[in-house]
Amino acid sequence: FTNEGLISTLLHLLIKMHSLCTSLSISFCTSLCISLCKSFCTSLCISLCTSLCISLCKSFCTSLCISLCTSLCISLCKSFCTSLCTSLCLSQPTPHCTILAGF
Repeated sequence: FTNEGLISTLLHLLIKMHSLCTSLSISFCTSLCISLCKSFCTSLCISLCTSLCISLCKSFCTSLCISLCTSLCISLCKSFCTSLCTSLCLSQPTPHCTILAGF
């Protein structure tokens, strides 16, 4: 799953939110966007990292190894998504969250 694929999926989700967001204040919309994005990324990371970590740790596979690896991935993914969503939501000069007005 590439960064381009992730961004494309996020943009698809944001398009669905667009009509809702145009009528909301930017701070509320940004919070909503970040919240949805974190939720999406967390579930994605759990499934991807659990599979990846099981493969990587197979020779010395322990629940601790898988748990640590999954936790690290989720943390990194949340951080990436928070930055991405904040940038997208705050990039518009208008007082409302017209996230995809230019698309």
